[in-house]
This record gives sequence, C-alpha cells and structure tokens, in this order.
Amino acid sequence: MPQDRKAWFGPRAFGYGYTPVSWEGWAVTAVLIVVVLGAGVVLRQAPLAAMAVIFAAVGAFLWIAQRQASSPSKRRWNGRKLP
Repeated sequence: MPQDRKAWFGPRAFGYGYTPVSWEGWAVTAVLIVVVLGAGVVLRQAPLAAMAVIFAAVGAFLWIAQRQASSPSKRRWNGRKLP
C-alpha cells in the first residue's frame, strides 16, 4: 500500500488476519455482514444462489482487506510475528 493512503485494516494482535482500524474498515465489514445475512434471508429458497452471493461477497471483502491493509498478514502472538 502506498504511504500516502490511510490503512483501513491492520494486523491482529493474536492469530492470522486483519482487524478494522478505521471507519472505512468497519463500514466494509458491516456491509459484508449485511450482504451475508441478507443473502441468507432473501435467497432462502435458492441455496446455491445464496452461496454464490456469499462467496462473491467474502471474496470481495478479502480483496479489499488485502489492498487496504497496513502490512501483509502474518501469524502473530501479542504483536510478535511467529514463524
């Protein structure tokens, strides 16, 4: 990520992955939750369509999180990188 842009996601203190660190990150996370729950409710009678929407939403979320993160995701324990 270029230095002039503000990070939306930062590394987690424990485990692997990212956590939202700005309002934009929290907004993207909230949109993901709404889309996943909405797909489950609206497409209840079409489970394959619901799964397709959910997979697409999660894929888009992971792509956005990766591009807007402050650093690459690594396993951590209390802020320390693990092998």
